[in-house]
Amino acid sequence: MSIQRSPPGPGWFLPLLLAVTVGACGTSTEPVAAPTASSRLTAHGAASFRAIDLGFGPGISSFAFAINARGQIVGSITFPSGNDRAVLWQDGETTELPLLPGDNLADAQAINSKGQIAGISEFLEEHPTFVISRIHAVVWQGGRVEPLPNLPGGQNDLAHAINDGGQVAGECELPPPQGGAATPVHACLWDHGAVKDLGTLGGTVARAAGINNRGEVVGSSTIADGAFHAFLWRSGQMVDLGTLGGNNSFAAGINAQGEIVGSAETPSGVHHAVHWIGGQIADLEGTGDGFSSASDINERGEIVGTITSASGFDRRAILWDHGSIVSIEPGKGGGAGGINNRGQIVGGHDVPPPPPFGEATGAVLWERVHTP
Repeated sequence: MSIQRSPPGPGWFLPLLLAVTVGACGTSTEPVAAPTASSRLTAHGAASFRAIDLGFGPGISSFAFAINARGQIVGSITFPSGNDRAVLWQDGETTELPLLPGDNLADAQAINSKGQIAGISEFLEEHPTFVISRIHAVVWQGGRVEPLPNLPGGQNDLAHAINDGGQVAGECELPPPQGGAATPVHACLWDHGAVKDLGTLGGTVARAAGINNRGEVVGSSTIADGAFHAFLWRSGQMVDLGTLGGNNSFAAGINAQGEIVGSAETPSGVHHAVHWIGGQIADLEGTGDGFSSASDINERGEIVGTITSASGFDRRAILWDHGSIVSIEPGKGGGAGGINNRGQIVGGHDVPPPPPFGEATGAVLWERVHTP
């Protein structure tokens, strides 16, 4: 299995889909467009959420992956060609982030408190019978884009998370094997210019999805039988976090206390959002007969993600708040990608599409509004 780009938005698609494809800053360069000032209030108990559309400029859809404590938001805009471009939303402006020379698409997936952004820059060329793709893990800072090094002999890599120390977690290809076998992909860690192979849980594919300020890394890896299991990597060891009794599990985020969130499969094959504390897995439930996944957790233990109906057509952005399950924007399809320590949430929700397209997802910032 070679590296491919992940679908837009942690938790927006089923975690199994994220894993099978194997694939949280710069200053302004050139503004693309200002966000729309559309806001809505959605009541929920003693609190409500204000939804602020971030817009997609000249594109056809957008998704916000992450937000830092300064309110800087990163994600991607999809253009009519189908190509994504990495963007930064800040102070009412949408700024397109630069590509590596020769590349034609990019995604920004994570941002730290210093405004450093991690993501990918890619060259993609589609032909009737084949596709040429070269994917580079990158960091944006100070208005510039810098490539991260490959593992020796590897060709493609993706960056998915960055901590406040500038450590970046993601996935890296190994050298292609002889005989046409699938190229192995390992979880990897970039630390001040050096890349480290974090290995796998015994399989051939692993991706790191989250990292905290202690350098602890979480993600998912195949085991010997090919199933995906969530892992925690720390002090040089990769630990299998287990499942809810099913075959697969996926870890997406970790906070400073070492609390981990993601999803896991039940014995019936349904994915539930889960929360690992001290190595013990807890089912966040609230899924009915559908699916759920948790994409991020902040230092206060607030968890965000997505619940999807069994049909797959109804998706809702969800906040799990210490035992309460809160629909962030009831009655509106969407998915949550990230949450900062102020409780601001970002992701995507259904918006009217530009013609002639039939549907669209728009990047959104949700802010909690407290009422008397």
